[in-house]
Amino acid sequence: MEEPRQAAEKRVGVVYLSGPLSGCNREQRHNWRNAVQNQSPRFEYIDPTEWGDDYDFSRQLKALDDADIVVANMWKVSVGTTMDIWNARYRGKPIVLLDPNYLRNPILEDLVRPVEPATSLEEACRRLEELATRPNPLRVRKKDGRLADFEFAKLRRSLEFVCAEANVNDINLPQQLAALSVDYLRDWASAGVVSTEQIREATLRSLNEVGRNRINQRDVRVRVEAIRDAVKRREESKESALALAEAQGDKDKLVALVELQDAELKHLRAEKALLEEQRERDEGPGYQPPGYQPKTVVEALERAAEQFDDSLQVHPKAWRSARKANTYQPLRVLLALETLGKRARERMAQVEGQGSGQAKSLAEYFAEERSKVGSWLHYANGEGEATVGEYGYEREVSVGGVKYLADKHLSVGDQNFRIHFAEMVDGRIVIAHCGRHLSTHTFGT
Repeated sequence: MEEPRQAAEKRVGVVYLSGPLSGCNREQRHNWRNAVQNQSPRFEYIDPTEWGDDYDFSRQLKALDDADIVVANMWKVSVGTTMDIWNARYRGKPIVLLDPNYLRNPILEDLVRPVEPATSLEEACRRLEELATRPNPLRVRKKDGRLADFEFAKLRRSLEFVCAEANVNDINLPQQLAALSVDYLRDWASAGVVSTEQIREATLRSLNEVGRNRINQRDVRVRVEAIRDAVKRREESKESALALAEAQGDKDKLVALVELQDAELKHLRAEKALLEEQRERDEGPGYQPPGYQPKTVVEALERAAEQFDDSLQVHPKAWRSARKANTYQPLRVLLALETLGKRARERMAQVEGQGSGQAKSLAEYFAEERSKVGSWLHYANGEGEATVGEYGYEREVSVGGVKYLADKHLSVGDQNFRIHFAEMVDGRIVIAHCGRHLSTHTFGT
C-alpha cells in the first residue's frame, strides 16, 4: 500500500477527504487518500480514517467546518459520502467530486454543477490545485465603502426568505443557488473582495444555471421564474421605500443622523474611559504598551513562534484556530504566548540539568507571571473528565509520533478565547489551539 510522503513545501488550505468507509477493507479506505496526499502534498489534510474509534457525526461536521475544500471520492454508493457532499455544499465549501467508476449519480452531479465530476485521481488533484488559487474566504465591499466578511449563511438565508416569498417549498434550492453564487464570486473577486452588485449578479446567474441544469427541468423552471419575480418585487419595494424617504424630507433624516452620531460618540468616549480605568487596574498606573503590537492573533502567533523557535512548537491546528479568531486581543495573546515560551525555556534547562533549584509548577509559574503581565492572564490546569471524554479529540495533537492531550489552557480576559498547550518530554511546549473556546460538556460545541 502506498504511504503518503511528507510535504516539502508550504501547505495552503485544509482539505477534507470524504469517501466510503463502511464495508471497505484497509486498501479501499487508505490507498486513494494516500495517493491524493502524495500528488498534492502542499495541503493540510483531514483524513477521517485516522480517527479510529473516535469517529462520530459531530466530529465529521466540525471537520467540514474546518476544511477549505472537500474532495469526495464516490467510487461506490455511500450514504455517508453523500451527506458529506450535501453538508459541504450547505456550508458553501468548494467540492471536487470524483466518480472513477462512472456511477453518474444525478443528485450528486446536480449538487456540484456546473462542474462535471472528475473521473481520475489525477484530474481531481488538478482541480484541487486550481481551487486553491481562488480567493477564500471572500470579503464584501459595502456601498458606503466599508469592507466586511462575506457570510455564506447570510446569503443562503436571504435566498430561503425569497423562496418562501415565492411559495417555493424546496429545501435544496436555496443551498444550490447560494453555492453556485459563491463559485461565480470566487471567479470574479479582485484580491478576495466582491461588491454587493456582484453578489446580486451572481445570484441571478445562478438562477439561470439552476433552471438549465436541474433534474425535472420543467418543474424547476417554474420555481426559478417564481423566485425571479420575488427578487424583482423586493428590489422594486426597496426603490419605492428610498424614494418615499427622500420625499418625506432630507432634513429629518439629517437631524436623526446627527443625533445618532452624537449618541455614538458619547458612548465611545464613555467606553474609552472605562477601558482606561480597567487597564490601570490590570496593568498598574503608568503602563506603557510594548513597542511591537500585533494587529491580529495570527501576527501574535507568528511573532511568538519566531521569538521562541527553540522552545515553542506551533501545531497546524493552532494556526487554523488563530485564522478564525483573528480579532481577539492580539497584544494580550502575544504576551501570554511569551510567558509560555519563557516557561518552556526554563523547563528545557531543567530537563538538560542546567537549571538551578527546583522547577516551579505551572500554577506557581503563572501566578508569578500574572503579577508581571496583568491580572487578565488566567491559567487552568485541565478540563473536566466529561469534557475530555466527549471532546478530548479537539485538544489532541501529535508531535513526532507522540500524542499529547493539550487540556491545559490560558485565557486572556475574554471568555470566548483560549490558548491550549501541552508540555513535551524535552521541555518544549506545543501550542495546540489559539482561538475560540473549544467545546465542553457543559456548553457543547
